[in-house]
Amino acid sequence: MIKATALVLTEYLCPSLSKDCYHLAGNGGAKGCVRVVKQEVDRYRFVCRSDVNSYYATVDHSILQRQLRALIPCETTLTLLNRMLDRLDDVNGELHRVVIGISKGNPISPLLGAIYLQPLDETLGEYCHKHDLFYGRFVDDWVILCKTRNQLRTAVRIMNRVLHAVKMTKHPLKTYIGRLRTTGFDFLGYRIGNRLINGLTIAWMTWANHRDKLNQLYEQGVYEKDIGRYVERWRLWVRSGG
Repeated sequence: MIKATALVLTEYLCPSLSKDCYHLAGNGGAKGCVRVVKQEVDRYRFVCRSDVNSYYATVDHSILQRQLRALIPCETTLTLLNRMLDRLDDVNGELHRVVIGISKGNPISPLLGAIYLQPLDETLGEYCHKHDLFYGRFVDDWVILCKTRNQLRTAVRIMNRVLHAVKMTKHPLKTYIGRLRTTGFDFLGYRIGNRLINGLTIAWMTWANHRDKLNQLYEQGVYEKDIGRYVERWRLWVRSGG
């Protein structure tokens, strides 16, 4: 039922949601977002790259329900979604009502994730489009490219105001705000920089995760041919970002 609801609502709501939200169907996905950022980065001098600290775990149900009510006119569908959000957790034999957080594995979570940060897409998107800047988001990762420091300050103020309104905070270790360094910045598993310096490369953390996965497979005694298949799939994933 949830999967069917996700398919129907995605088709119904996507036309009214922002094209700057790349994880929605038809908007290009993660690799599409990376390719656009790579194409645009040479036009700008400043960047804000950030994401939400524990995104799905901090989605406030009351805020999300108000957003859904503004988008969906069907009371039956709203009731179904509210029942999905409203649950009880057993903690040492005591039941506690959950009012914050949605499951990552839920088929409808990507759509809800797009809706919850739609205010960020609308306000930042409007500002960036008006001033010939770039803004793009994939789930809870986003990047803003600016020409001047004043534009960057304004964009960051808008970003902070919206995040406060939806009761979310930036990840402290994954946020960079400042001048575009020659070494570039990490975004969705890649390091994106000036085309004349390094263009598009693999982020250090992506290499580290790949190495850890290989070590895990060897420790588990996985056959070499299966490890080879994993490596080939990883290479295809890497190449698809260019």
